[in-house]
Formats: sequence, structure tokens, C-alpha cells
Amino acid sequence: MGQLFSMEGPFYNIMNKLGGMILVTLLWLAGCLPIVTIGTSTAAMYYTTVKVGRKECGYPVREFWHSYKMNLKKGTLLTAGFLAIIGILVFNRVYVHGLEGAKGANLTAVYNFMLLAVFSVLLYLFPALSRFTMGMKDLLRLSAFMMIRHLPVTLLLDILFAAICCLVWLMPVLVVILPGAACYVCSYLMEKVLRRYMSKPLEGSEEAEKWYYI
Repeated sequence: MGQLFSMEGPFYNIMNKLGGMILVTLLWLAGCLPIVTIGTSTAAMYYTTVKVGRKECGYPVREFWHSYKMNLKKGTLLTAGFLAIIGILVFNRVYVHGLEGAKGANLTAVYNFMLLAVFSVLLYLFPALSRFTMGMKDLLRLSAFMMIRHLPVTLLLDILFAAICCLVWLMPVLVVILPGAACYVCSYLMEKVLRRYMSKPLEGSEEAEKWYYI
């Protein structure tokens, strides 16, 4: 019983993980407040979740704001662009949904597919932003490629994202933990994908010892 509640015991580890998920979620919510920084904040959440939550390197608040500041400009521009695209798609979907007959149904299906594709690209875009140093065009190209190339992972991520949205909709109080928890779970899928596009460090080099290669 003493080992169960000790500093190295499972109870302490579970509570520590839950506390970390809540903290990173609160940081993410704070970082999302200007709306156009949602992408920047999401990249910072992923960065912090993997580096601190899984690799146990650094401290949550410091690592989150470090990533946030590093990706602020690029993340803001990407978020603003995608918000505009999503807004146009949603507006058009609402319009065509009101059309009668097969034309309205077919166009609605097309816009549903386009929205799903956009959200699927976003699932890769901000983790990639947190990991790679490249221009926005290259980030978009890589994210779209990963979305198609790793379609089974994409579908699993889509399902998880939809489930999280439904749970938050039904129980809004869960918003203080579910984003961080979802990010933690998704990182196990995402890291396997991202590692395929990371350059391989020389064995025994200083680069090989960095947290994202451990």
C-alpha cells in the first residue's frame, strides 16, 4: 500500500500526468484567446506535451511559452488563412444545403468532404510547425502529404477529434483537461509519422541525444 502512494508509485504517476494535462490545457486556452493564435497555441501544446509530458524534459510553462514565441508569427498567419478558408467553406455549405433536389445534396457532400480534408491537414500542420523549421508553403505541402500518405492515422485522428468535440459539447467542464489528454494520446500516433520525416542524426552525435530523438 505504501508503494502505491509513494513518489514512484502508480497513483503519483497517474496524478502527475493528469495534472500536467490540465496545466497544458489551461496554457493552451490562454494562448488561444486572440483566436488567430489558436494554431500557435496548438503547436506549443503539442511541443510541451511531447517534450515535458512524455520525454520528461524541461518545465511545462517555460517550454510552452518558448514554443509559443518561436512560432507566433508563422502560426498566426496560418491560423488566419485557415479561418478564412473554413469560413468560406461553411458559408457556401450552408447556402448549397438550402438548395432543393439532388444538386443541393451533392454539393453539400462536396463541401463536407472539403471541410474534412481541411481539418485533417490541420491535425498535422501544427505538430509539424512545432517540430520542423521550414517555410509555410513547405509546411502546408508536408502536412497535406502526411494526411494522404498516412490515411489510417488520419482517420483515427479525425475520429478522436470528433469524439473530443462531442464530449466537450455535452460536458463543457471537460474543456479543462480533454484537449491536453487528446494531445497526449494523439502524440503516440503523430510521433511515429513525424519521425519518418526527420533527418537521421549520426550515431553518438550531440544531435542524437536531443529529446525528440530519444
